[in-house]
Amino acid sequence: KVFTTYLQLARSAWQDDDVELTGYYLNQCPPQFRNREWHYLKRECYPHVGSFEGMNCVAISRDGNLLATTVDTVLKVWNTKSRELLHSLSAHETVVNRIAFSPDSKLLASCDGRKGIVWNLADGSVKLALEGHTCRVTDVDFSPDGRRLASASYRRVPAGKERGSTKYSVNGEVIIWDLLTGKVER
Repeated sequence: KVFTTYLQLARSAWQDDDVELTGYYLNQCPPQFRNREWHYLKRECYPHVGSFEGMNCVAISRDGNLLATTVDTVLKVWNTKSRELLHSLSAHETVVNRIAFSPDSKLLASCDGRKGIVWNLADGSVKLALEGHTCRVTDVDFSPDGRRLASASYRRVPAGKERGSTKYSVNGEVIIWDLLTGKVER
């Protein structure tokens, strides 16, 4: 009942264009009862604050116009000015652990530990699947001119010869991709 009262007061204050009072009433609502309407009003009052529950990665384009976030296996690309969701991208099988925009913001690269993907942001399609790593893909980054992409991977291997050894060494590799041809460059 208290939640409903504060939400009604917040709604009324919002209709009267009193952002400060709206925010006050919203903050009085007990957290366990905050629903979709509460979050909607909060976003309206404070549009510069984003909330992405469960997000594990974030990247912003060089020009600041695009924001990419990931929640588990899904990437979302947002327009930072309008806050409009432009793309919801799904092709990963495990949790995405790195994302990067190309310098011109036309491409987005992502990796999930098993594979890397380069996305065409004009239509949200997969431009290139980065297949060729022999171990866990951990990072992606574009060259300054945007024509190449580096992807890194590593694997821990036992360093000790004794059975049950807890010593490991790391074997890593970097692949440089030519984004025009989709082929490994080096």
